[in-house]
Amino acid sequence: MKVDNLSFRKLAKLNKWGKSEKNVNLKKLTTFKIGGCGKYFLQVNTIENLLDVVGYLEKNNFEYYIIGAGSNILASSKGYDGVLIKLCGDFSQIETFEDTLECGSGVSLGEVISKCRELGLSGMEGAIGIPATIGGAVTMNAGAYDFEMAKIVESVIFLENGKIRFLFKDECLFSYRSSIFQNMKCVILKVRLKLNKSNKETVCEKIKDYAQIRRESQPLNMPSAGSIFKRREDIIVSKCLDECGVKGLSVGDAVVSTKHANFIVNNGDATSEDVIKLINKVKKKFKESYNKELSCEIKLLGEFDETIG
Repeated sequence: MKVDNLSFRKLAKLNKWGKSEKNVNLKKLTTFKIGGCGKYFLQVNTIENLLDVVGYLEKNNFEYYIIGAGSNILASSKGYDGVLIKLCGDFSQIETFEDTLECGSGVSLGEVISKCRELGLSGMEGAIGIPATIGGAVTMNAGAYDFEMAKIVESVIFLENGKIRFLFKDECLFSYRSSIFQNMKCVILKVRLKLNKSNKETVCEKIKDYAQIRRESQPLNMPSAGSIFKRREDIIVSKCLDECGVKGLSVGDAVVSTKHANFIVNNGDATSEDVIKLINKVKKKFKESYNKELSCEIKLLGEFDETIG
């Protein structure tokens, strides 16, 4: 159900410690730099406010989306008529307990890695450069190289049906780029991470090495949503994409990166329609070459005329 102006004014009052805006540019909220107008936007700073806001939205069956760092998302060029929620303030805090960090869901992975560097804690080095918040990273079980969130999560506190709940790692049902939270209508509040005591020099060196690998292999200078297609157990997807000649393929300003075949980049003014058409073009070429299907990692936000085949 769509939110109207009267309902949004009510939400703004409930969100007394945060910012409320109308008509925000989704290009500024997503790493792809693609998207139309986000009709309603709330910056929520406290758990109390979040309880009030989400309670009101769910009671009235209003559509909403926790925007996080805006990575792994393709936002519609037609915009989004629901309520976008950005978790800030109390959700941006990190508490330290020896080799354990308790992070608000709005904390970026970069901030957590900086804290690990400062304290000499190892285990997150492979996450360097992943543009995600802790909440989004846990939901997607984000990972790269020899790292994934499932390796370091100890427990998760989240909001579901107006109640604050708690799950240990084994209850989160982590698998490749997936967790129990993808199939729940919930909002992650805090995550407890278990790391390993090391020394600052070793941690810094590992971070430096992974950052160098990422710079050399990925198009970090171009707007993207990260890897487009999910890994398969039977083949190396990025290698096969490279071999079937998709690098450089384009639709409008959406282009398959010439640096990494599993990245689509925005070469200026790409639209969501350009990206979807290009995804379908790549999927077709892959199917013709290997008689295998590709599944997308990215999430769609808003309404689309084109669909991913």
